[in-house]
Amino acid sequence: MNMNDFIEVLQEKNVPYSIDGDKIFVNRHLHLRYASITSLPNNLSVDGDLDLRETGISRLPDNLNVGGDLDLRYTGISSLPDNLSVGGDLNLSETDISRLPDNLSVGGKLDLRGTNITSLPDNLKIDGYLDLRRTGIVSLPDNFSVGDGIDLRDTKIISLPNNLSVGHILCLQPENISNVAYRENCGKHNLTIFAARVNGGIRISADFSLRKLSDFEIVVDLKYLSKDAEDYKQAARECVAELTQRWKTGGCGMSNSPELLQSIQEMHEASVLADYVCQVDAIPQEDAVLLARFALESLLVLTQQKL
Repeated sequence: MNMNDFIEVLQEKNVPYSIDGDKIFVNRHLHLRYASITSLPNNLSVDGDLDLRETGISRLPDNLNVGGDLDLRYTGISSLPDNLSVGGDLNLSETDISRLPDNLSVGGKLDLRGTNITSLPDNLKIDGYLDLRRTGIVSLPDNFSVGDGIDLRDTKIISLPNNLSVGHILCLQPENISNVAYRENCGKHNLTIFAARVNGGIRISADFSLRKLSDFEIVVDLKYLSKDAEDYKQAARECVAELTQRWKTGGCGMSNSPELLQSIQEMHEASVLADYVCQVDAIPQEDAVLLARFALESLLVLTQQKL
């Protein structure tokens, strides 16, 4: 869409704007949901929110700047321009996006639910919350940081990276993560309590909110009756002790994965692994995932043994 066509759209919607050379500035929210547009002009800057849901947009223009939220749900977007800056939330859920650009900056929440994302760029900056549910992502970069929290449920991530910083929320399925310690069905309320090495130390969670052990014990003392609180505190202490011991002995990677080891052993006994070494064509996806998990966990153990 050229600038003149876009200006007509703004005028039809009584949206205030200004022009400076080849740049166009929209001075408030711009809601284009259901609009019959397929593109936007280059050098567009929107001070408020930009809502493009359920439009025919398939790509974003160069030098786009959005001061508020950018909503791209149910569009044909499959890629983003480099150096995109969004001051608020960026919602890409249920799009065909498969990779994120370099130097992407999101001031609020980044929602990637149900996308084809399999990895994150090293220099991704997210000040808010990161939702990765129902993606194909298999790992997070080392030294990864998000401002508020992260949701890893229903992903293929099997271990947390070194020096992970996630604000105060970490949503995960602890039975799927090799380097956390957890206890299920704790106390009268059947809580799942887990310990993870994040935010520069070991943190405890029973409701996905991360706390130091001492703070966790204060919270449960205030929230539950004495007997229940003692059960939850004991479970948390056991998780911390287990994770600490596993870290010291370099066993954080493999001790929670007997099923994985059994699967790899069965592949070896059936001579499948030897066949894959010489195979030129792609191997079955299920086997590829198993081998990738085994490699990641083995690398994690080697890394921790060197620390």
